[in-house]
Amino acid sequence: MNDINISVLGFPASGKTTFLAALWHFIESNEIPCTLKLGKFNLDHTHLNNIVECWSQGKEVVRTRITSGKEVVLNLENSITGEEIRIKLADLSGEMFEEQVKTRLITDDYIESYKSSNGILLFINANKKCDDVSFHDVSGELRDTLQNKESKISTWTHRNIPLQVKIIELLQILTSRPFNNNRRKIAIIISAWDIVQPREIQPEYWLQNEMPMLYQHLFTNPSLYYPKYYGISAQGCDLSLQEERENILDLPFASERIICASDNVSHHDITAPLVWLGSND
Repeated sequence: MNDINISVLGFPASGKTTFLAALWHFIESNEIPCTLKLGKFNLDHTHLNNIVECWSQGKEVVRTRITSGKEVVLNLENSITGEEIRIKLADLSGEMFEEQVKTRLITDDYIESYKSSNGILLFINANKKCDDVSFHDVSGELRDTLQNKESKISTWTHRNIPLQVKIIELLQILTSRPFNNNRRKIAIIISAWDIVQPREIQPEYWLQNEMPMLYQHLFTNPSLYYPKYYGISAQGCDLSLQEERENILDLPFASERIICASDNVSHHDITAPLVWLGSND
């Protein structure tokens, strides 16, 4: 059996838990043909079944112990090659990554997890306000602040750091000692892709325009990173919009809610990033 160790990276509300819920439903239900299917001797996945139940009802999937440093192990089979695969997803909570940026301290478990990983799933939420600020924005804010005599200077915290800067910080840590600086595969998951899909753009183009500093970091360090970009909607819509929520719940198969876009192709196979990370490509 081929063991594939995948590390999951993402700050709070980046879409990690919802992705895992949709992934497990997609594999277990076998509603739509996909590359990875359930293999033999699967373990107890009660925790996964619990978040799938919430997902299948069109409810927001909240973080559970699955995203609190627990390893998710899936025994799968490649439906094309017949190869048996054990995928281990080492996941940490977004709050732990926030703390890492703040303190620059990492645990022994974190080191061992990332040292042995075949690749990284990096989650970025497309439905969150971008944190880039132009010089025009800054000058306008300064002018308004100077005109307002009651304005107070707020205390700076690490939470004021732009998201793409924090992501770069985490990536740079993973290429420094005690980690090796071998080239790593990184599947960039742009979650909530249903929000972006009407624009008819590709995930790589989205990152290049919305997070240019992060894109530049990945693009200019080919000896360190081998990125591939995916636009994924695990829910299928904005659940706060009642009509859209009802539409996805009316679909014949819940797996049809899932959107996975990459390389100018859009489909439902949410296992695609895992297949790529585990391949020799």
